[in-house]
Amino acid sequence: MAMIGRGAAVAEVGAARRRLRGPLAFAAWLGVHVVLLSGLQERIGAVLSWGSDYFTHGRPQIVVGRPDAYAAGRDATVAPDPAGTPPA
Repeated sequence: MAMIGRGAAVAEVGAARRRLRGPLAFAAWLGVHVVLLSGLQERIGAVLSWGSDYFTHGRPQIVVGRPDAYAAGRDATVAPDPAGTPPA
């Protein structure tokens, strides 16, 4: 299973390794991760947090290789200036 983006994922499930794509695979990814959480309170909290993030776009999209941009509160999708000046 792999989450590609908001509402999109890919997965291979079962002994026959059937392929799932799109919203169905996304829902399967969420379901597996909720089941793996221990405790009802953690599960409810995770589902509420995910729902809030999904519908409000509350969290920024970040690029894994750019933790500096995320920590600085900038949009990580903006490429840095070659001269070293941070984007505005």
